[in-house]
Amino acid sequence: MTRIETPIGPMLAGATESGICLLEFVDRRMIETQLVRLQKLLRAALVPGTSRHFDTMSDELHRYSQESSGVSKPRSTCAARRSSRRCGTP
Repeated sequence: MTRIETPIGPMLAGATESGICLLEFVDRRMIETQLVRLQKLLRAALVPGTSRHFDTMSDELHRYSQESSGVSKPRSTCAARRSSRRCGTP
């Protein structure tokens, strides 16, 4: 689990080896209850740390925020393109 600063406020993120399992605002009223439920569901302790998924998620949140505010950045991956063209074709 880690805290991620986003343009819309600080968020708490959790991940397993498979991917993200939690993304919630830190000031959410029921966050403690949600964390207890998540521990039971995963049958695991929630511990502070890093995950390869956090950097990707943080980048995507910032990109989404920029797009929502009208600021656009060029994308570097084919999967992120909005056109119907196949990757690699002009």
